[in-house]
Amino acid sequence: MLRPTIGTLLGLAVALLVALRLGGALGAGVLWGFVVGAALAGFGLAWQLHVGRTRPERLFHAVVASFLAKLACLLCATLVLRGLDPEAVYADHRSFLVAFGVAVVSLGLWSAPEAVRVLGLSSAGASGLREGGKA
Repeated sequence: MLRPTIGTLLGLAVALLVALRLGGALGAGVLWGFVVGAALAGFGLAWQLHVGRTRPERLFHAVVASFLAKLACLLCATLVLRGLDPEAVYADHRSFLVAFGVAVVSLGLWSAPEAVRVLGLSSAGASGLREGGKA
């Protein structure tokens, strides 16, 4: 699982540089958005890999549940940063949203080939999942 780790570290370095350049609440929003998005993307990927190895017939459910968890976190964080004035001082909700979205999408795309390789999925292997999990 070297590819997702490298992608996360590269993205974190870019987010840190952007946060230092912006400074203040905007920079904090970028940094927090990327960290939270990357953490959720990592946990989602780990859970999907676990489900894919143990119960491959439930893999689609894990993907959907991971997406819904990211969406729920995005909604809750936006409501907290936008609705509560003390928290808005520390991090800007717009920069948080952008960085969160960039982290989730980029790490998802960066990690997808690794997940396919680890789970042994292919166009021919997808039918194998229905036949008992062996691709």
